[in-house]
Amino acid sequence: MDTILFEVSNEMHVREWFALHAKEFGYSILVSQAAFPDYVLQDGDGKTYRVEVEYESGNFALHRHDPNGCDFILCWRHTLMMPLPVLELVTRKIHKEMAPATYEPFYPRKAIDEVDKGRRNRIRQTIDNMPGAKGRFLAAIAGDLKAQSEFQQGIKEARMALLEETRLLLVALNKSGVSVESMNPYDVLELLSG
Repeated sequence: MDTILFEVSNEMHVREWFALHAKEFGYSILVSQAAFPDYVLQDGDGKTYRVEVEYESGNFALHRHDPNGCDFILCWRHTLMMPLPVLELVTRKIHKEMAPATYEPFYPRKAIDEVDKGRRNRIRQTIDNMPGAKGRFLAAIAGDLKAQSEFQQGIKEARMALLEETRLLLVALNKSGVSVESMNPYDVLELLSG
């Protein structure tokens, strides 16, 4: 059997992992697509299922998927009660408890807030349990913002230099008697790049 050497940490990883292990769960993948639902699976009896893949089951709500569009959710971690059965891969457990009948197809803000709160709490716990992690985490965010700012500034400066160089070349061409106004723009570009 093939193995994966990375930790499953996002939806794409879940799909890659499941593609290697589908037979263990009794399924064959008939259709795999980017559009909702992600899979059409077939069980050993030939029955087909429309399946949405998520890293966490609560992402189904965040992505505002219509529960009428699939038969069950396949996820790595089950984090929020859904209006559909949920196959949690990490525990190999099928969660059949359903959200209340009043559960709206495009999810109330409360469900989304519950998922967001769970994520924030897990991040906080991770940071709190690692010595010096809070400072490194904040430094990494600040460093990332600084790097983005420096990159954008570099792009702006390079663009301004290119525009000035182009202006000077056009002035030089006009002084030498070449009428740029009557030229095809592609010919002008060729002159400038040559």
